[in-house]
Amino acid sequence: MHLCTTCRTNDICVFPASNEVGYCPDYQEKTPQERALLKWGTSRQLNKVAEEAAELAAALNRYFNDPAAVAEVIEEAADVEICAAYIRLVFGNEAMDKEVERKLKRLEGMIKQ
Repeated sequence: MHLCTTCRTNDICVFPASNEVGYCPDYQEKTPQERALLKWGTSRQLNKVAEEAAELAAALNRYFNDPAAVAEVIEEAADVEICAAYIRLVFGNEAMDKEVERKLKRLEGMIKQ
């Protein structure tokens, strides 16, 4: 459960000024992916990454047999792009940035060969 930095309770609290119940301001400022991790947990969202990656692989295989399947590839690629944020949130931006940089350098070397 998320601990609100405003009221020190959870995602839903009573706002002191208006006495209204709602989501805490710091919760509302989080990205959808951050809120999903808080709601459903790390294991479930990382499993979602694997599921979406598998769906993209399947869509690409269908595209190779039927080039008209572009929309499905785009749809699944969008899901994977959204889910990639879970990896960054769980394992760290710095680690991901470092690995992406390393992979891009390797790709550049392969292109130059």
